[in-house]
Amino acid sequence: MNMTESAEPKPIVPEFITKITHRDLNGDNYLQWKRIVEINLTDCEKNSHLYTDPPSFKTDEWEREDDALFSQLLNIMEPKIQDLVMHMSTIKEMWKYLVKL
Repeated sequence: MNMTESAEPKPIVPEFITKITHRDLNGDNYLQWKRIVEINLTDCEKNSHLYTDPPSFKTDEWEREDDALFSQLLNIMEPKIQDLVMHMSTIKEMWKYLVKL
């Protein structure tokens, strides 16, 4: 890397995506919402955060990715759903809870 290149990390979600979907999770549309999220995270190669346990020694990069994805998911939920999952620490934990809605 030369002096003019920056070492900024790649965005977790592509810059052209401001919201994964405009269909916010409301409790009645879980299956459609879930599929849209899975497709988008698979495309970004980040779907492992939904189903895989966090590494036993969480790296800064893993935590940054999980937090960014957590934020993205909160961004596409109605406030009543956000309130139910806000205290959770990983998107895997959130994902397991949301299936119960």
